[in-house]
Amino acid sequence: MSIPFGIFNLYQKRFAERFDYSRALLKKGFDFEKKESYQFNRKDALWARSADELNELWRMRVKNDWLRLKLAGKDDRASPKHWINAMTIPEQPVKIKSEDVFQYFMNAYSMAMTAYQLFGVRASEEFIFDEAISCCIGACFISG
Repeated sequence: MSIPFGIFNLYQKRFAERFDYSRALLKKGFDFEKKESYQFNRKDALWARSADELNELWRMRVKNDWLRLKLAGKDDRASPKHWINAMTIPEQPVKIKSEDVFQYFMNAYSMAMTAYQLFGVRASEEFIFDEAISCCIGACFISG
């Protein structure tokens, strides 16, 4: 289980890096006179090959979000300050139990294999309920 925990720890590290970079961008501001375009739907786009490419993609994303706020009529001076203040990571990160990480990993793995093999009682019950609702079965099985 060291691999799933390593992946999860790397995810947390990358999240903090993107968060810090976004805050720095908002503090610095953006040049809207510069002619550039942002590819909003990156479904078929290539992944960034370097940290510099990733930072440029992230800069464009944050700039796009900021521009959308401006176009929606949000106050220029209040919004970046509001974003910066709203974007705070707690001093003590949320404590995630090892069982939670295990369940996330097993659910992701089983979803890759088949949608019906969810691990964990609660996850399995929620999946069955969601499937019943989506299929309009109208019945709910309660374990007991």
